[in-house]
Amino acid sequence: MSRRRRRWLIALCLALGAGAMVGGCSAEPPPAPRPTEPLRLPASIADERPVEGKGTCAPAGHPDSAFTACCAGRPCAGYCVLNTRTQVTACRCFDREGGCPPGQICCKDKGACATPDECFQARKTPER
Repeated sequence: MSRRRRRWLIALCLALGAGAMVGGCSAEPPPAPRPTEPLRLPASIADERPVEGKGTCAPAGHPDSAFTACCAGRPCAGYCVLNTRTQVTACRCFDREGGCPPGQICCKDKGACATPDECFQARKTPER
C-alpha cells in the first residue's frame, strides 16, 4: 500500500471517528433528577436526637459491646436522647424507652436489650 493511500485512509478514519463523536452528542440538557419523597420519621422518634450523657452515674459496661450513660442524673442501660420539642433528656435502648431492665444491657450487636451472655454470643456470631 502506498504511503499516500495509507495517509488518506488514516485521515478518513479520523474524520469518521470525529463525526461519530460529534453526532453522538445532543443539544438536549441532561435530565433533571427526580425529586424524592422527604423522609418521614415515626412521631415517637422524629423529635429525638442522641446526646452525650452527663455525670458519673452510668452503670458498668464494656464500651465495645454495650451502651451505658448517665441521663438526667440517673443510670441508663442505653443512651441519652433529647426531645427537641420538650427539651427533656431521657434514656433509650434502641426501641425501648427508659433503657433496659435490671440484669440486661443495651447490646450494640443485637440492637436491643439482652443479658450479658446473649450479647457476648451475638458478638461471637459471624455476620451473615
